[in-house]
Amino acid sequence: MAESLCFADHLYWPGNAAKTRIIRDIARRSAGLSQVKIFDYGCGDALHWRSILETCPHFALVAYDISPRARHAAREHLAGLKAEIVERVEEVHYADYIVSFSVLEHVYDRKEYLMIAKQVLAPKGIFYLNYDDGHFRICLDLSYPANWGVALRSHIHNMLAPLLARFGYRRGFQQRVKKRRLGILLQEIGFEVCEEMYENLGCIKGLYKHVSQDKRKDFMDAWVSFERLLNNRFRVKAGKPYAGDDVNLWQFMGSRTLVLSHREKKNEQ
Repeated sequence: MAESLCFADHLYWPGNAAKTRIIRDIARRSAGLSQVKIFDYGCGDALHWRSILETCPHFALVAYDISPRARHAAREHLAGLKAEIVERVEEVHYADYIVSFSVLEHVYDRKEYLMIAKQVLAPKGIFYLNYDDGHFRICLDLSYPANWGVALRSHIHNMLAPLLARFGYRRGFQQRVKKRRLGILLQEIGFEVCEEMYENLGCIKGLYKHVSQDKRKDFMDAWVSFERLLNNRFRVKAGKPYAGDDVNLWQFMGSRTLVLSHREKKNEQ
């Protein structure tokens, strides 16, 4: 068991504590198995999966993205590895683990998205639903005029994207995920929340970019450990809702992850 824990700790997702923790968790949970099937639901170009699959020969990745260009790039990045990029999400059947990294905030029909995940997830499988709020935390630094245009464009985008989506223009869609609304939706679909984590402190995420390449793995270890400590010991109710969530860590951490499983049906009396 000690060897498997050590093995998992070698994995990391560059620049993202939440994704690093999730990948390590899957490696620990699947230690000793000959193969586990992981479905990346909204994989993008899948660039960072390459080193993970090379390190974990028991990982079999199935990935899908709504963008044909992203699917093409993912195939090129994962050529020769135990990975399949599917053209339609309906081609995926019974994944042991599903990961959704920073996708939900860009999904227009979230109920359909989550219902598909419910169908794909194996009976005893685990779904890591990770989403970001950073797109909606527009910070206008008056001392840095060069960034004013970027902040303004982001703000306008956030205002127009939901409106344009109603008229069929859904490319580039993004809208804040509200905690309470998501909780109700997950309950309706039949998911049970097993764990909740808040991660990716903005200041630490920014600092990572300035760490030398040879020290980045050690930096990720410290980052993941620190944020786990914050969640375990300092997560309290703030008393004032922020972005639909009243947990104090959410005011500073732009990433929230839910660990989901199928909700067990209670025997009717």
